[in-house]
Amino acid sequence: MKSLYVHIPFCVSKCLFCSFVISVGQAQRVDDYINALEMEAARYQGVPIGTIYLGGGTPTFLNERQITRVVEIVRRNFKVDQAGEWTIEANPENLDRSKAEFLHSIGFNRISIGMQTFDERYLKFLGRNHGRDLALEAYDHARQGGFKNINVDLMFGFPGQTSDELAADVRTLASLQSEHVSLYNLTIEEKSRFYAQQLKLDDEEHLAQQYVLICEFLEGFGFHQYEVSNFCRGNYESRHNTNYWNGSQYVGLGIGAHGFLNNRRYWNVTKLQDYLFRMKTSQDAVEGLEDLAPETRLMERILFGLRKNEGICIKEIEDDLGIQLDEQRTSKIEEFIVDGFLIRKKNRILATMKGRLVLDELSSRLI
Repeated sequence: MKSLYVHIPFCVSKCLFCSFVISVGQAQRVDDYINALEMEAARYQGVPIGTIYLGGGTPTFLNERQITRVVEIVRRNFKVDQAGEWTIEANPENLDRSKAEFLHSIGFNRISIGMQTFDERYLKFLGRNHGRDLALEAYDHARQGGFKNINVDLMFGFPGQTSDELAADVRTLASLQSEHVSLYNLTIEEKSRFYAQQLKLDDEEHLAQQYVLICEFLEGFGFHQYEVSNFCRGNYESRHNTNYWNGSQYVGLGIGAHGFLNNRRYWNVTKLQDYLFRMKTSQDAVEGLEDLAPETRLMERILFGLRKNEGICIKEIEDDLGIQLDEQRTSKIEEFIVDGFLIRKKNRILATMKGRLVLDELSSRLI
């Protein structure tokens, strides 16, 4: 089974931290976009799909008729596992009980709500269109609408954010009793408004302390961490994202979407008008592609696998791909173990908390 990601780029406004491929004030183009999605999806006719993720942008920006069309396109063109995981992203300002009930009724069994923070000051700082009360109401609407698998996005690392403010956010989040939490530290991305404003973040040591604090808080509230930025209760790990981390195949539809099929990674055009024109004129939406050499796949499997708390078994990956890790990288991994960034547990290698704090740096050294 493969995974399917469908990008819905439409938003009411652009948050100040956002660098995603989105379209603001383009409601009149939604139907044209869905028509284009249908033409692109037809090129993957019959591909078996185990998980589906509607991301954005803001998928709940679409009305019920439009969302229904997207779901019908997916069902018509892909061989969908009836027991699969269907996730849709939602923002609090456009998720009422009626919409939640509708989303659940047409097949979505998991919803991801972009709350980010419950602090009114930081919500305004981020340029969000909702306040604390609306976020809490949206969560209740999702529950009342039938969702038994809810993810809440939590962001940290706001300039000047205190430990008390951080603790208050986590306590409020924990009180909701969601099944899943996705954690994001605020970063300044090149295409964001924060980048244009030259916003400065707190130093890395302070951010690392905040990360450790959140991990401890969430664990104390009954969440277990299964990946660097993801926590869940029970067995509610994100099956869709786990598919990415395991190096499995996936299809990407829509502007800016990425896919990985048959050892080839591809990415679509990022401009709405370009995408619509290409689909209307029966062209390919793909802007670029890369055939991955076995060595590249091996390293990606190792690096993504180290993000997971269960770590990796290098021999399993080597056997799966039919290639062995070279001596230089093997020695580097052993060095990381000696330095306390990684540990060996039976036949697996795991990142320690010390290693998770600098995992990007470790990855760059391995590459």
